[in-house]
Amino acid sequence: MLYELFVSRNTKAKDNRELNNIINRYGENTIEELRKRAKDQSLSLRDRRHWRRLLRLANSSSLDLV
Repeated sequence: MLYELFVSRNTKAKDNRELNNIINRYGENTIEELRKRAKDQSLSLRDRRHWRRLLRLANSSSLDLV
């Protein structure tokens, strides 16, 4: 996964913590919530990129979210 190659260890840890918090909050609706936030035009481009990155991480993780 390219994410592993270009992101610092601290950023990976922060993303994993945030993803775990979202999973704890939304449960099986995590993917849908991340998709909604990634497409929300009222958010800044930077924020939408952040949510897209977490969505990719959630999709590629071994967690059974769907």
